[in-house]
Amino acid sequence: MRAELTMPTLTTEPPASRADASKLYRRDGYARAKQQAAALRCRDYERVEWENVIEEIESIGRVERNPWVSNCARALEYMLSIEHCKTSTSADLEDWEADIEAFRGEITDAINASHSLQREYDEILAMAWKIGRRDAVRRLAKYAARAAGKGSPKPYQRAADAQLPENCPYLVEHVCPYDPKRDKVPRNEVRPPGVAAALNAALDRDYEIIRRGPRRGYKWSR
Repeated sequence: MRAELTMPTLTTEPPASRADASKLYRRDGYARAKQQAAALRCRDYERVEWENVIEEIESIGRVERNPWVSNCARALEYMLSIEHCKTSTSADLEDWEADIEAFRGEITDAINASHSLQREYDEILAMAWKIGRRDAVRRLAKYAARAAGKGSPKPYQRAADAQLPENCPYLVEHVCPYDPKRDKVPRNEVRPPGVAAALNAALDRDYEIIRRGPRRGYKWSR
């Protein structure tokens, strides 16, 4: 009897060797993910590339917190700009104030989607601070160059960098005062002390200067 030939189909499993799996990982991440899922489902642990699977699971966590980090960084950039930019106009401050509220809304959405982010606030704020401070330096240098009638902000970046604190002076609850167990929306009346003072002076706002944390004993749930 003639042996039957098995024709490849869309469901044919990819090669199981480590070398082939590694090539598949680099060439076609989707196909590799399906292969690894099939191996796990069948408890075929010999075919599971554990290090890569672990990395992918960790990457899911990073994806979940990326919106928090990104929007927190932008909020920090504008908070620093409000507090330290000496050549901003009232219109600039109003725009930055509104932008901070928009970024707080995005942070709130990220928190509501993943409440476990609350356990990582300090780490996430530290990550966002590096990005927000860097971008604030560029913004301050740009405004300084514009005020001086210069085209390039580069000569002003060193002075702008020296103008800002090295470490984050803001509390997490000052950046985004929102607790999903207590609040329906961010409490936008809460501002970092320096930001509140700058907005009060320039725009005649009436933000309370809260130096030890938001009023009413506001605390984050841990």
